[in-house]
Amino acid sequence: MKVNNNKEAQFDSLDLSNKIINSLPGIFFLYHVTADGVFLKLWNKKHVIETEYSDEELWNFNAADFFDKNDFDRIKVEIENVFKRGWSEISATLISKTGKIIPYYFQSYALHIKGNNYFMGLGINIAKQVELENKLKLSEMQRIKEELENKENISLLNSKKRELLTYVISEAQSLHNSREVKKKIDKLLVKYEGTEFCEELKEIDSILSQDVSPNKQWELFKLSFIEVHPNFFSNLKNKHPNLTNSELRFCAYLRIQLSSSQILEILNISKEGVRKTRYRIRKKLGLDKGDSLEDYISRF
Repeated sequence: MKVNNNKEAQFDSLDLSNKIINSLPGIFFLYHVTADGVFLKLWNKKHVIETEYSDEELWNFNAADFFDKNDFDRIKVEIENVFKRGWSEISATLISKTGKIIPYYFQSYALHIKGNNYFMGLGINIAKQVELENKLKLSEMQRIKEELENKENISLLNSKKRELLTYVISEAQSLHNSREVKKKIDKLLVKYEGTEFCEELKEIDSILSQDVSPNKQWELFKLSFIEVHPNFFSNLKNKHPNLTNSELRFCAYLRIQLSSSQILEILNISKEGVRKTRYRIRKKLGLDKGDSLEDYISRF
């Protein structure tokens, strides 16, 4: 009876072990490490399904054949670590019989049986995690790329804003100088009227008149301005259709934060002219007394 009970207990124990191994969430393995290689001795059903090798093919299967050379070179280092510290872990890509490439996380533990070295452990399929990580990496890379592009665009826009402001200020100074010269020439024309010198002065005066032409200066400015603020005029005009072209022009100068003195120099108007223009624009925009015209214009 004792013999029968022992046999029944042994059978039940083996059956239980198989059920436990087969119920594991990953591929179970037991490898024998020899001088000739690393050979599979025990596995579960999950191992058969994942690797696509039959039970007959898996018996004594060389672990090196599951991986490419680079991965297995890393695995060999970890196998040595198993016996140095008793356990090891590594992520590697397993290659199935049909060539499927499956990322795995392996954890192994050392065993010493009758003077032979074994290690057993579990491999968890991490394909979904790797896919998610790759998506997150791509998303992060895209975010970084967009951030860099935004920074580059902002930097470029700021550079264009500086160029535009520098251009306008320089143009204002140039217009001021040209007008001052023109005033002096006009005085000379009166003084030397009817002389040959007067005719030469008229030619110079004609050239200067072209340089100080408000329309010419405005068209050049407008081209640069639209590059920096492409929708300014259309947005402002749509919101306030009663604004005249000259008032839109005045608003454009306010948008780049020109001072009243700079604006009057460019438009060749008086301080009173600037004040009246600001008043008309404020009224058409419907601004209250405490509202800032510049702040409102900067929204467009």
